[in-house]
Amino acid sequence: MKRIPALDSIRGLLLVLITFNHLIWYSGGTTILQMITHEPVGVFGAAEGFIFMSGLLAGMVYSRREYTDRQAAGKVWHRALTIYKYHIAGLFIAMLWFLIGSHYFAEQVTVFGGSFSNLPTMPFMTMLMSFLLLNKPAYLEILPLYIMYMLLFPLALLVFRRGYLKWVLVLSVVVWASSGWIQASMLAPLFKWLSAEYIPELGYFDPFAWQVLFFFGGALGYSKRQGDLVWYHPKIAWLCAAIALLIFMAYRDLLTPFGITKQMVYAASSKPELGWLRVLSLSVWIYLISVVIRFFPTALVYEPLSYLGRHSLQVFTWQTVLIFITAPWLLTTRESMWHTPIILLLCTTLWIPAWLQTLRKEKPINLSSAVVVCLSLVLVMTTNFTTFPEPPKADIVAISDEVTADALPSSDIISSNDLLSEPMNSDETPVN
Repeated sequence: MKRIPALDSIRGLLLVLITFNHLIWYSGGTTILQMITHEPVGVFGAAEGFIFMSGLLAGMVYSRREYTDRQAAGKVWHRALTIYKYHIAGLFIAMLWFLIGSHYFAEQVTVFGGSFSNLPTMPFMTMLMSFLLLNKPAYLEILPLYIMYMLLFPLALLVFRRGYLKWVLVLSVVVWASSGWIQASMLAPLFKWLSAEYIPELGYFDPFAWQVLFFFGGALGYSKRQGDLVWYHPKIAWLCAAIALLIFMAYRDLLTPFGITKQMVYAASSKPELGWLRVLSLSVWIYLISVVIRFFPTALVYEPLSYLGRHSLQVFTWQTVLIFITAPWLLTTRESMWHTPIILLLCTTLWIPAWLQTLRKEKPINLSSAVVVCLSLVLVMTTNFTTFPEPPKADIVAISDEVTADALPSSDIISSNDLLSEPMNSDETPVN
C-alpha cells in the first residue's frame, strides 16, 4: 500500500502547530496567531489529530494480509519500543536541563512549575515512574499515550482479523463514556505505598478517554487496508459540513441569540476527558478532509510539511526537547515584541531532526538504546553528587496544553476574552 502524501502533510502541519502552541503556552506568552494555530475551525486541537492519525496509520501499516498474528504483533511492539526509547531520551534531556537550570538560573526554571517537583529529592523514584510511563510532566504525555495504545493494538488487530471490529469499537466507546468515573486519584494508594513524599505527575489527558481516537483511527486504517471501507456519500458530506459550521459558530459565540453560548460549548468539549462535542467536531472534520483527499488528492500536499510527517517521531521528540530548552529564555521575552517572531524561528528547527534522520537512514546507526542508558547514568550522577537549590515557586504553572497563572484576587480576575488559552521509505515503512 502506497503512502498517502496528504496524510504526511497533515501530520507535518500538526507537528508545527503543536510546537508553536507549546512554546507559547510554556513561556506564558500570548499571540494573536493562536487564533489560527489553536482550535481554529472547531473544538479540537492538533494533539487530538495526532493521536487519531497515529492509530489510522498503525491500522494501515500493520494489517498486511501476509503478516501472521505473531508477525504483526512483533512489528507493532517493536515500533512501540522505538517510540518508548525516543520518549525516555527526550524526557531525560528535559530533566537534566531542569537540574542544570536549578543551579545556574533558578529564577528562570520556575517556568517549569511543578513538572519536575520530585526530581531533586527523589531521582530514583522519578526515573522508575518515568520508565513505567507513570511520570508524565506537562507537555510530555502524548508519546506515553501513543506507546500504551501501541502495546494494546496487537490485541485489537487480532480481533479485527477475526471479524469482530465493531465489538472493539463498542468497547472503546464504553471505556470512553466511563472514563469520567476512572480517576487518577485511584492510584494514590500505590504511590503512598511506594513513597509518602512522592507527588504523582500523571498528566493532563485521560488515557481512558483518549484511546477512542487511536482505536477508531486504527479500525479505519485496518478497513482501508483490507478494502472494506465504503464511507463516502454526498448527503453525509453535506451533513458534516453543516455540523462543522454550527460548532464553529457556537465556539466563536455567534449563536448566543439562539441560546447557545460559548460556555455551553466548553462544558461539552472537555479536553482532558475528551468531551462528546470535541469528538463530534473532530469527526466531522476528519470526514470533510477525507472528501477533499478523495476528489483532490494533491490539494493538501505540501512537501516541506510532508517531509516532517515522514519523520514524525524524530520531529516530535525534538519539539519536546526544544520547548524545555528554550522555555527559561522565552520567559524573559514574553512581553517583548520579538516573542512571537522568535517562536516562529524556533519552529523552523523542526526540519533539522527530519534531515538528520534522512542522513541516518543512509548510514544506519542504532544509538537510541545507548542514549537512554547514558542519560540515565548522567541523571543519577547529577542528582547524587551535586546539591541543587530548590527553585522558588513559579508564577507561571504549565499544565499540559495550557498555562494557568496563580489564583488572582477577585478584583484582578482577567476576562476570558483577554487571553488566548485552553478551554476546559518505502511504501511499507512505518510512518507512525
